[in-house]
Amino acid sequence: MNLTTTLPIVPFVLAWSSCASAFETIPDKSGFSGYLLFGGSYVNTSSNMLAGTKTTDLTSTTTDSLTETPAGHDSLSATLLGEVRYTFAGQRTQLFAGQLLTDFIQYDVTDLAGVRHEFASLGIIGASYVFSGIVTTVWKDPYVVNAERADTKREMSGGRLSWEKLFDTRVSIQYTIRNIELDELSGTTQLSLSGEEAGRLNRNGDLHELRLSYEAELNEHHTLTPEIIYDNADLIGQAMAAERYGIKLLHTYIRKERGMVLATAGSYTEADYNEVNPVYNETRNEQRYGLEFTYMQFGLFKNYQSQIAVLTNLHYFKEDANLDFYDTRIYGVTLSLFYRF
Repeated sequence: MNLTTTLPIVPFVLAWSSCASAFETIPDKSGFSGYLLFGGSYVNTSSNMLAGTKTTDLTSTTTDSLTETPAGHDSLSATLLGEVRYTFAGQRTQLFAGQLLTDFIQYDVTDLAGVRHEFASLGIIGASYVFSGIVTTVWKDPYVVNAERADTKREMSGGRLSWEKLFDTRVSIQYTIRNIELDELSGTTQLSLSGEEAGRLNRNGDLHELRLSYEAELNEHHTLTPEIIYDNADLIGQAMAAERYGIKLLHTYIRKERGMVLATAGSYTEADYNEVNPVYNETRNEQRYGLEFTYMQFGLFKNYQSQIAVLTNLHYFKEDANLDFYDTRIYGVTLSLFYRF
């Protein structure tokens, strides 16, 4: 049984839960499909690197220490996401464009525009252009103490290749490369760093992301999707460049007759940085933990075939670094209306 044919909002729930492709088949009928989501979010963010977005301040503009864990900051924001697809059923090809909510730690809403094609024995192969429609802002120089820090856009764009249902199995693999661009001034405002030392803090460069997942259908209602994670932050500043390894596990519970989907995802990764950080004379390493809970309910008045659902998402992420200045914690809740077509 394919989950998507049972309840077509599952791919969105999996994307919301930061997991790999949901093994979504290409429909047998040509035409448009997609979703639209609108709601509001409360988030508490503790970070010395992240500033916010164009419309929302996520952290404080000042810090009073380079050696302590940052304080939390509350924020409210609106959520508006959507995706549209057009299927050429006879050609087994699908065009798509829209957003996936992929990583709360980076506060990155990923926009994609691309194509997927189903091959008879190979599986579904896709290619897309990846960019950040909602641009994240970071501090130009995070290492400014007891004074306001100026923010700058962190723009990310690149490409993604995906291979779903490898050779008609439940294995999926996905590779993404993104170029990161920002106005970098780390360590140049107050600290007496040399040009070479400040260069080791440069956050511009490329980010390579590799995901390998397997969808294990336990029974009619329960599915487990483990995912192996490998990231390579190939940045100009070698004190900020790192390799990250980890795993995610998604459990999905679906009751079609009740119009409900419940998804729980947990993740753990470790990152080792390439060179000594010139601010602390120590090499950074960190562990990242994540937990997400998503509940979607169609048919508020027991009309379970309704196109409209209420979606609730709870999330908690924590980065625990050996250098406390880089500790990050984000938790929050989102309540939204979801419309599928």
